[in-house]
Amino acid sequence: MLPGCQAQSDTTESVISHINTTWNIGVKAGINITSAYCIAEEVFDTEPRVSFAGGIFAEIPLGKYILLQPEVLVSQRCLQANGVLKAVRYTVTRRATYLDIPVLVAFRPANSVKLLAGPQYSYLLKQRYSFSGDVPRSLQEEFNSDVYRTHTLCITFGAEFNIQRFVIGSRLGWDLLTNRQDDADITPEYRLVWYQFMVGYKVF
Repeated sequence: MLPGCQAQSDTTESVISHINTTWNIGVKAGINITSAYCIAEEVFDTEPRVSFAGGIFAEIPLGKYILLQPEVLVSQRCLQANGVLKAVRYTVTRRATYLDIPVLVAFRPANSVKLLAGPQYSYLLKQRYSFSGDVPRSLQEEFNSDVYRTHTLCITFGAEFNIQRFVIGSRLGWDLLTNRQDDADITPEYRLVWYQFMVGYKVF
């Protein structure tokens, strides 16, 4: 074999040896702590609430340090708020359940650590309002009759730590679009922001 061919072959093998080609698929579950930002209402004070999140994820290596990590999650985002509408003070809790599909790019500086960031598509599966105190029926109907956005885009970033097949991770996510689809509605307009903590297991 010619010397040049041997050197090229060794270089190719060296590059391939530095690429991790192992795919992983796993399950995860944890909590969301949700609040709101960009509130277009003077009297609307939000308080974070804890809710459930869980689903499946995959790790698709793109190189030694880079992974593509798509996920499919069922994610609850609950929010409690105090406000004034039509001169009536109210306390309302919104319980919303989303189907989240984040597509994250992960940088892995070490086998046990990943830094992730990327976009997320969220579809509103269902939501429910509950009111505290003596809130008029007409005000409750204002919330329940509003045209809320069912499709939204989000951005997330965070970190994960691997202990053998177990994964411990946290991330921050926030909506890029407001909760309302119709600007004619009079209820508060805002965007959700949430902190997420999850524990996962790589099945294979």
